[in-house]
Amino acid sequence: MSNKAAEKRAVSRKDMTKWQWTWKEILKNKTAYFMLAPFFILFLIFTVLPVFLSIILSLTDFNMLQMPGWKGLDNYIRLFLDDEIFMLAVQNTLIFACITGPVSYLLSLLIAWFINELPPKIRAVVTLIFYAPSISGQVYLIWGTLFAADSYGWVNATLMDFGIIDAPIARKPLPSLLREVRGDGKPCITEFQVLERLDGYTKLALRPVTGRTHQLRLHCAHMGFPILGDPQYGSEASQALSEELGYTSQLLCAKSLCFPHPITGEQMVLTSKLDV
Repeated sequence: MSNKAAEKRAVSRKDMTKWQWTWKEILKNKTAYFMLAPFFILFLIFTVLPVFLSIILSLTDFNMLQMPGWKGLDNYIRLFLDDEIFMLAVQNTLIFACITGPVSYLLSLLIAWFINELPPKIRAVVTLIFYAPSISGQVYLIWGTLFAADSYGWVNATLMDFGIIDAPIARKPLPSLLREVRGDGKPCITEFQVLERLDGYTKLALRPVTGRTHQLRLHCAHMGFPILGDPQYGSEASQALSEELGYTSQLLCAKSLCFPHPITGEQMVLTSKLDV
């Protein structure tokens, strides 16, 4: 019994320093601290650290390209005494904060009270309607990022890593004879491989899995890397580069053609001797 009393006395609050007691409580509640750790780490990295660095950089001459040079309080002196716009901006910011702050808090309180007084089922519908605009905006942003129709979309970028372009092609309305990538078009797949990356342009090997009109030219243009010299589907940048390099016709030619002979039925393979 005396040993147990001695052990209890050994961990008594009176016999421990403030830091020892704090550390003991942290270990006692380590699960809670572990659950809170991700938030605190992200808060430290993306909020506290940037604010601290911005304060330090405000005392320097930093153009993001060269190492910062120490300026001390010169930036703040110029800001408060020489900048005519800064004080006006501070005044407008304070006025805006004083008006929008209390009004927004009051509206938030009234809307929360109104929703809380509704029956549960109606409350769920009203809450959905209230939050739908903000949720829809975020969903649109995520959806657009994932499924953008050019090479900047994450899904298309992944397919490009595999060397696959999958985009349906349809004919434009008459009298145009050109084609366009359209959701209601015919299925169209192109496989490609990067052969060489040059200054401002890339050499590709293309293999049409399907055989649609203008397939290779349109697929390349659709993915954001139009064929040089293409007058119909080329972008302004590609046409300007073509003129700069002196290309007067599109740089698209067949490496090999394979087809059955129309009379004998023999499989014919024609291979270009050009370095393509």
